[in-house]
Amino acid sequence: MRETVNGGGNTSAMVVELKLTLGCGGKDKTPVAPDEPAATGPPHGDQAEPAPGLPPEPRGASGWLRALDHFAIFITAAGLAFFVMLSSLYDQFYRAFDLSAPLMGIGYADTLVRSWGFITCITVIALVLIPGLYWLLFRVNWISFIPALPWPFYPIQVTPLELEKARKTFFLLATVVFVATTLAIGMLFTMSGVDDRAERAKRGEPVRPIRFLGMLILDIYANRADKPTPVAGVEPTAVPSGPFLYLGNSDRSYVLYSAEPRRVVRLSTERFVLNVAP
Repeated sequence: MRETVNGGGNTSAMVVELKLTLGCGGKDKTPVAPDEPAATGPPHGDQAEPAPGLPPEPRGASGWLRALDHFAIFITAAGLAFFVMLSSLYDQFYRAFDLSAPLMGIGYADTLVRSWGFITCITVIALVLIPGLYWLLFRVNWISFIPALPWPFYPIQVTPLELEKARKTFFLLATVVFVATTLAIGMLFTMSGVDDRAERAKRGEPVRPIRFLGMLILDIYANRADKPTPVAGVEPTAVPSGPFLYLGNSDRSYVLYSAEPRRVVRLSTERFVLNVAP
């Protein structure tokens, strides 16, 4: 505002200049910096979600490495579990002759190889039933069936996230229970066969390995053996009298069992030749 007064008269003139700033609502508007554009790059890690109707983005090499790590852990744990169960079955058979699987030279690799049929049967059953369980839990839209279920099966509130978590938990528990039950059933049937063969071998009867559909379940046997033949330089009087059942080789020795009298005889493979019936 500016005021001007004329000094020569009584009348004063006032000149007022008013400058108004026009804006929205009559108020000054301070310039505002534009908002920064949101990041348009793809999300990272497990939070990445594909757009509707589009296939999921590949997880890259890190996903494959994690999958390989999990697979290696699973194979190691499964191998140890099979070894513990199968070695107990071998011990059960050889215990009838006051022997054991380690004394017979049956280690980790031998146990798994000589029982490949048992492992194959369990694996085939798992490959058939576990994917079916996965399909029922993760491919079927159970939300559409939930309202039809009576209480207490009908949850008061359920969200897709809670349902997904429940599915994963149930799938893990069901898989563990299924594998444990299948192994227990296989162990029970195999144990009965082991006891029967051990009793027959103690009576001097030859026994064959346990097989199922031609697959080798447990490689326990007791085959008839002829009288050992000494090599050159060994006195004939050093040859023990039989008859014998051949149980296997251990530490470069033949392991033989005589039913009358009941005893276990070890003969060096370097000093004797043994003919075993097929």
